[in-house]
Amino acid sequence: MKPWIKHIRELMRLRGMTQEALANQLGKGQSWVNHKLSGRRKANVDDIILIANALDIEPSTLLKNVTNYEQLADNFIGIAEPEKIYQSGWISELTAGLEKLDKKEAKLFIDDTLSELDNRINKKGS
Repeated sequence: MKPWIKHIRELMRLRGMTQEALANQLGKGQSWVNHKLSGRRKANVDDIILIANALDIEPSTLLKNVTNYEQLADNFIGIAEPEKIYQSGWISELTAGLEKLDKKEAKLFIDDTLSELDNRINKKGS
């Protein structure tokens, strides 16, 4: 299970919040929440920000337990727009996470992310 999902589930548990209650707060169906929190449907940055805001937490706190390249990639490769990282305050968490990686892992992550962003930009321009 992805670290951000564990974090959200723990917050919900501590608050006594069900998936149905979260769905109502988000204006989404309970199945939408279930699919995102089970990992059956990939969540994008917008989804994560929406859920974090509904739980009244900063989206960047969802990365506090991210410690390796794969976890960072899971959280960032699916971004829709690079500005969302800056707007959500995740850039400082990303930087801190990259500093924990060895040089090779950090380079791989950055290269993969830039490649994915280029692909998304090229698709928008088509």
